Amino acid sequence: MSVFDPVSTPGTAGSRSNRDGAASSLGNRGGAAGRLADPGGVVRSLVAEGHAAQTLATVGSTARQAGAWASATERWLAPATDTVMDLAAVEAGQRVLIVEGGAGRAAIQAARRVGPAGGVLTTDRSAALASQAARNAADAGLPGIEALMAVAESLALEPASFDAALSCIALAHSAAPAAMLAGQVAALRPGGYLGALVYATAPECPAVSAPYTAIRARAAAEAMETLRPDPFALGLPGRIEALFSMAGLVGVQSVRIPAPLVFATAVECLQFQQDNSAALQEMLAGLAAPARHAAFTDAAEALAEFETDGRFVAPCTLIAAVGRKC
Repeated sequence: MSVFDPVSTPGTAGSRSNRDGAASSLGNRGGAAGRLADPGGVVRSLVAEGHAAQTLATVGSTARQAGAWASATERWLAPATDTVMDLAAVEAGQRVLIVEGGAGRAAIQAARRVGPAGGVLTTDRSAALASQAARNAADAGLPGIEALMAVAESLALEPASFDAALSCIALAHSAAPAAMLAGQVAALRPGGYLGALVYATAPECPAVSAPYTAIRARAAAEAMETLRPDPFALGLPGRIEALFSMAGLVGVQSVRIPAPLVFATAVECLQFQQDNSAALQEMLAGLAAPARHAAFTDAAEALAEFETDGRFVAPCTLIAAVGRKC
């Protein structure tokens, strides 16, 4: 799929959802309504009322695309993920929760820290990505990782069962960030840490913000609504710290982390984002085909300045925030 052929981008029927529930040995309190097709029995699901179903095409393609871009994602986010894990004092023997963990990249990083005496539960609202995370954990030889299909804003896990709860970028895309934090705080033991990576402001993340700006401009021109939260809102001064404090966390701190996006071309960078972002896919699905094509053409032109010496390098700043449960 070419970035200049966004007609083929899979759409969704609304926000991504999770489905039937089953128990997880790492602390799931959800009902058991049926197990996903998972021969290893690793992937579980929770019931979530009020979330529209994601189309099978989007779920399946998201998992395939996550695998195709695994090395690029690792290069971009792994150093920042290490920083947030350092701030959250993730160490050997702990139980760690990864929320909206996708195909399991952060879970694998956490599992290598906690070792065989610890455990990791990674959740994602996409059944396909939760299944992919389970497979990736098995391929990495890390049996201490479990994967659960669960909506981040309605987690129902065993209270006080984790030493740390972490998310990478997902909080920035949540339409209900306070609810997303509440489930994680409830799952933390007293003294445990909650950590999150979010984007800084849009001007500090030009390669990430360009497609959002282009899509919203085209949507406005067509008198359509994109209906997505601003993924850069938590990058405003004091915003993420205030959110953590309102969640009841203490000792809140944050650090800014350079995380440049490095690709062969601007088009490749945009393709990476399109393939890995359900938010972008949902926004694109709301546009007519010519407007989708034009939006990505606009974004590619806006990012051309970052193509020099035969490669694309664009600045991006992430914020790692952590707080401790009393």
